[in-house]
Amino acid sequence: MASIKRPADAQKKRKANKGSNNFSKSNKKSKKSDPNEPNFLEMKLPGEEDIAPHSSKKATGLSGKASDGGEVISMISTASLDVGTRVWGMILEVSPRGVVVSMTNGIRGFVSPIETSDLYAAMINPTPSKLGQSLLAAAGREDGSAPPLTDLFHIGQYVRAVVIDVTEREREVSDKAGSAAAEEDDNSDDDSNEKQDDDDNSKGESGESGNKGAKKKIKRRFVQLSLCLSRLHKGRDARIFQKGSPATACVRSIEDHGFVLSFGVKGISGFLRRADHIAAFGEEAAAALLPGMLVEVVVKEDANALMAAQGSSLAAKKRIVYVSSDPNTVAAAATPDTDVMAMDQIAPGALVSTRVTKVLSSGIAVSFMRIFNGHIPLIHTGLTGALATSSGLKRRFQEGQRHKARVLFVNPSTKQITLSFLPHLLALSFPSDVPLMGSVHRNAQVMHVDTKGVLLSLPSDDKPFIAGEEEGKDEASSSAAATKATTCGAYCHISNAFEAFHKTQKIFATYKVGATVACRVIGFRLMDNLASVSLRKSIVDAAVFRPEDVVPASVLRGCKVVVKKDKGLVVAIGPSLKGWVPLTHVSDVVTDKTFAKFKVGDKVDARVLEVDSQEKKVKLTLKKSLVESRLPPLAALHHAVVGRKFHGVVSGIVDYGVFVTFFGGMKGLAQLRDLGLPTGKHPRDVFTIGQIVKALVVSVDPTGKIRVSLASGGVEAVLAAEETLRAKAAAAQASQTDLPEVGKVYEAHVRVATGAVQNGGVPNRFFVDLFEKEKGQGGEEQLKKLKGISGMMDAAHLSDHPQACLRLQQVVGRPGVNLGEVLVLDQVSPTANNDDNLNKNNKNNARHRQQMPLFRVTRKHNLISAALNQDASSESDPELLVPQSVSQMKVGSIYPGFIASVTPVAVYVRFLNGITGKAGLPQLSDTFVADPSQLFFPGQSVRARVTEIDAVKERIQLHLKPSLTASTDAAFLATLYRDLGLADTIEASLSSQVEGKAEGEGEEEEEEEQDQRCCCLLMMMTMRTVRQLVVQKIRCHVERLAVRTAD
Repeated sequence: MASIKRPADAQKKRKANKGSNNFSKSNKKSKKSDPNEPNFLEMKLPGEEDIAPHSSKKATGLSGKASDGGEVISMISTASLDVGTRVWGMILEVSPRGVVVSMTNGIRGFVSPIETSDLYAAMINPTPSKLGQSLLAAAGREDGSAPPLTDLFHIGQYVRAVVIDVTEREREVSDKAGSAAAEEDDNSDDDSNEKQDDDDNSKGESGESGNKGAKKKIKRRFVQLSLCLSRLHKGRDARIFQKGSPATACVRSIEDHGFVLSFGVKGISGFLRRADHIAAFGEEAAAALLPGMLVEVVVKEDANALMAAQGSSLAAKKRIVYVSSDPNTVAAAATPDTDVMAMDQIAPGALVSTRVTKVLSSGIAVSFMRIFNGHIPLIHTGLTGALATSSGLKRRFQEGQRHKARVLFVNPSTKQITLSFLPHLLALSFPSDVPLMGSVHRNAQVMHVDTKGVLLSLPSDDKPFIAGEEEGKDEASSSAAATKATTCGAYCHISNAFEAFHKTQKIFATYKVGATVACRVIGFRLMDNLASVSLRKSIVDAAVFRPEDVVPASVLRGCKVVVKKDKGLVVAIGPSLKGWVPLTHVSDVVTDKTFAKFKVGDKVDARVLEVDSQEKKVKLTLKKSLVESRLPPLAALHHAVVGRKFHGVVSGIVDYGVFVTFFGGMKGLAQLRDLGLPTGKHPRDVFTIGQIVKALVVSVDPTGKIRVSLASGGVEAVLAAEETLRAKAAAAQASQTDLPEVGKVYEAHVRVATGAVQNGGVPNRFFVDLFEKEKGQGGEEQLKKLKGISGMMDAAHLSDHPQACLRLQQVVGRPGVNLGEVLVLDQVSPTANNDDNLNKNNKNNARHRQQMPLFRVTRKHNLISAALNQDASSESDPELLVPQSVSQMKVGSIYPGFIASVTPVAVYVRFLNGITGKAGLPQLSDTFVADPSQLFFPGQSVRARVTEIDAVKERIQLHLKPSLTASTDAAFLATLYRDLGLADTIEASLSSQVEGKAEGEGEEEEEEEQDQRCCCLLMMMTMRTVRQLVVQKIRCHVERLAVRTAD
């Protein structure tokens, strides 16, 4: 039935038969018994449009009282929303905390992340199921986290939702401020992440300084929504998804040829062809589709019926339908009358054909789908300008006319259905003629006045009226019949019509239809195609209204402290804008006494530090040295002129320098040599966090990094000192002529082994002497020791195979053992060799070694052979190269490396000079990998294929799949037996030295046996595929393979 207000007896009967609501009778009685309680109970979120309050007795909206005493259409309010109500809205804000949905009449609902979709809830589960893990893998989330909501939703997106909770919240505000104070509290833009804490502290401080005025409690209703299709489609079955039916679907998985969709209904799924989606939106849109994302589709055909018609014998366990996401097709898809037989099956946002049954002074009553009645409020009839009146409504619409409309709201418990004729809703487009946020309009015209607010027309170019077109008439005739009028409408709620609102205010006496008033845009009602405005003079004339009105480094005088917290102050800098002052910025020197001086209501002078327009946050400072500073502010990169001084604040102290923060988030680093510290002093001995300093800009590099100096003297003195240090470093480097080159092969002899060797165990780290091969005078090769150089090798780098590493660990810990060829990986800090288990019998040697340049080396044959081949060949074979920088790497090339670390969601591969690449879970194997540590371990030799290179950030994406990286030369296997043979040779040599016996004959037999074993396995390599070699567990079955080969 249409929601129409009838005489008192009819209203009583309707109330008695009303379905479930979420509020007890006692609450209603308490509201009725308090005549001074304000009428502002609707939810309001920060930075959003104004809120339409509801009456404690009945729900009204733009209509109010009818002048002729007839029936009046009632607008939706939070009083109309019961649990289970289905609504249609548009996304207004998206943040990590959730999604804010704007509905009609300025009502907003909040969607928590877990209610955005059933599939997204599975992804954000702390212990994801197999479904959640597969969704994360399909979304390409290598770190194991779900994609951010900003990747799944966007502002202006139409969504269908169901109300899951409506809670009533109470708040105490000053009676003098009335609703304005409550609204300002809700619009707090402080720098705290805990909104509730801010509210609680606000109450406490108001009690200290607000005893002079009476207190008033106001109530708001907080609406929680769910976008989960399992809730939205509850009670539906697969039969309603017929050809041409519109529906909302959720992306379940991404396949090569398209996307598998879920409708939240058992027994049916959808498939969106990739080619169709690309044709409708382009390649980028297809790449942006992620699991958990909601899409609007239209059913094209039944896949099961199509397969049966083609004579296929394949039978699917569930019904599959092919769908289309073409926006024109989706916008034109109307819900057939035969698809819906009950009110709970009406989908919000559905396009239906309606028939006008009655034209009232505040809207239109319609019927649709043969058995349902609904209503169209005045603001949703599409009338604008002079036609947006009762007389214009009756001139434009007549009983019996048929119009297309979209369903806005369905409440099965109260049988209330609201629809809309607005053109942008019919076309599923974004509202047009939207004014700028914060813009002031001095010549706005009053079009309609009711008990809840004022409907205005903002100055704009005249455009023809195009409402919900009457069926059977073309657009030209409809437009010709309409009067040209302003299309930019606005609505001012009664709470924004007066400076200090009370129920005694007479809105009809203050605002007359046709009058011209000044207003300011404070928000938007996207579903109503209206701007929310304020008629308060303090807001219209305010110099600072939104974050965009303030700029970093600007000084704000006379700001009022409104909230005092342990972490800082909340300061009002405009009628509806607040700023956050961190504790470190409340004074030049912060102490308990200085912070205790601030009271709520104090007037302070502040200076803007940072402005975040997206988060609607303004960060301020009260430091007098900054507020009254005569130095120019450093608020942008182009302000950083070399040689100029700026005031800044110490924001970080580290071992290598001090970080200084300026305005606008600009930061600079003063290195140790730029601090002017006495010898032996640490930066923390001189500087403190929050300290005001005068910084001199020394240099600005191309990436925007600013180097500053806090020492006395100008730029010339700083640069001269730097040149002296550079000369000393060059002289010291010139004196070390024997430094090895990274990427070059040398010979290594063990000097000392560390680790568990002192406790009778095997060592895990070896320090070696490096020797370079050179030709003597007779042409023979001889070894030249690199003086003053020490090499460091971890046990994992003794071989490409862990079994060989364990074997070599047991025999090479003796000083003087020849390890053969090693490759220099990179240079490390001398402190890296500070091991508690160094050979204590040679303290002088250990002390000397700590002062030597230290280089990390490896015996891994895959790296050594690649380096040798690189020296002997050109770059024609990129797989043989060992890159020493990111610039040398090429996408698609395969490089040898080793595992640096293994995490639950990725594996990191290290190359020369510390170059590190990342391989996510989908890139680790040809099959699904749940735990990378089951396949990889630190130090493991791998071959990695480069898939993506970010040269600016030096980030490398890799593939470790055997199908893409495996080799066919059996180099790993041959190295295994070569290293095992070396271990046996070293062990035999050591045994002969101890026992005084020569076992050359046994060694020859052992070497011959090793050669035979290696040759046999090499022959097997030519007969097996690469995948079979990967599957075999060579490490655990080496001896078994040898016996099988001999047989």
